[in-house]
Amino acid sequence: MNARRMVPKNSRIYITLEPHIHRVVQRMARSAGVSLTLQVRNLVGHALELREDAVLEAFAKRRRRTFVHARAVSVEGLRTAVKRLQA
Repeated sequence: MNARRMVPKNSRIYITLEPHIHRVVQRMARSAGVSLTLQVRNLVGHALELREDAVLEAFAKRRRRTFVHARAVSVEGLRTAVKRLQA
């Protein structure tokens, strides 16, 4: 018999929170009128966005230090290069 396992639409993660953190998140959820699960999901999403912003900012900072305007490709030069690649 070939039993197929149902894959949930959203993955589940089980976590343990310190009591004081749980209370804060619970208050936030109540205040926002959402479930505790949705509040945690939103908080994780925001944390990931902040992390991504920090990584991109660090990349941009390195790029600014090494950027040489004279060697930069113009928009027109980029379009020409893309057209050549597509041909």
